[in-house]
Amino acid sequence: MNGFCPNCEKESPLEIVRKVEEFNVRGEVIPIEVEFYECKECGEEFENSNSTIDPYEIAYREYRARKGMLQPEEIREFRTRRGLTQKEFSDLLGIGIATLNRYENGALQSEAHDRAMRLTMEPGNFLNLISNARGRLSDSKRQKIMSQLTEEMEVSWLEITKNVFGNYSADIYSGYK
Repeated sequence: MNGFCPNCEKESPLEIVRKVEEFNVRGEVIPIEVEFYECKECGEEFENSNSTIDPYEIAYREYRARKGMLQPEEIREFRTRRGLTQKEFSDLLGIGIATLNRYENGALQSEAHDRAMRLTMEPGNFLNLISNARGRLSDSKRQKIMSQLTEEMEVSWLEITKNVFGNYSADIYSGYK
C-alpha cells in the first residue's frame, strides 16, 4: 500500500506493522498491541492516524482492572441512574466538574477519588450524603433520591437476610414459632 511518509516527505510504499509495546501507568508496566506504519523506502516508523485503537485508553482500562478501580462507564451509569448532572455529582463528591467529566471520558482517576466514588455508590453512604446535601441539590431532587434509596435498601436488606439466614417457612423446626 502507498501513503505519505512524513520522513521522506513523499508518497512511498508503506506496511502496517503491529507489535506489543509496554506502557508505564503509575509504575505498572502494561503491554499493549499497537499499530503503526513502516515506510519501505526509509525504514521510518510512524503513527497510523487512521487507527481506531487508542493504546492509552486500553492501558488505563487494564490498570483500572488490575487495581479494582471504577471504569468510566460505571461512573457515568451510576450518576445517570441517580438522575444527577455532572455538576451535582461533582458537588456531592467535593471534586471539580471538569475532573468528573475527564473521569467519565476515560482519564485515569486518582486512587483517593476512586475510593470516594466507590464509597458514595454504597446505598447507605449515598443516602447519608444526599440527606446532608442541603443547598447542593434542590429539595425535590433530594427527596426523590432519598425515597428511591430507602426503597432499594429495604429490598436489599431483605435479600441479604434471606441469603444469610435462609428463606425457611415458619414452623416449629425453623425457630420462627
